[in-house]
Amino acid sequence: KAYAHKARTLLFNLKDSRNVDLRNRLVSGELPSHSLVRMNGRDMANPQLVRQRKEWIRKRTHEVMRDGREAEGFESDLFECRNCGSSRTRYRQWRRKAVVDRTRIIVICLRCPNRWEL
Repeated sequence: KAYAHKARTLLFNLKDSRNVDLRNRLVSGELPSHSLVRMNGRDMANPQLVRQRKEWIRKRTHEVMRDGREAEGFESDLFECRNCGSSRTRYRQWRRKAVVDRTRIIVICLRCPNRWEL
């Protein structure tokens, strides 16, 4: 299985019309054949695909980081805690899937364990 997979990877990357650089390096001797067979698919990929993957990773990383910040909530001084009087709070919106139009705002005090809903 591993041998067949490696053969498919090599053929795919060498036949790729946008991967002229890989073929030229192999033909000119700049890239020895023993090095080629040790390369993985990412190392053999055409430059356009490499750029596309980097862009996808950058966008996805940004989305994941943003989702993480939104899950924690946003720090604000808009609300005042009734327990300790502090205005250091964090709030986030909470939406139930069953009720589409109903959005709750949950506020958490950063000085004491108090939390409340708006």
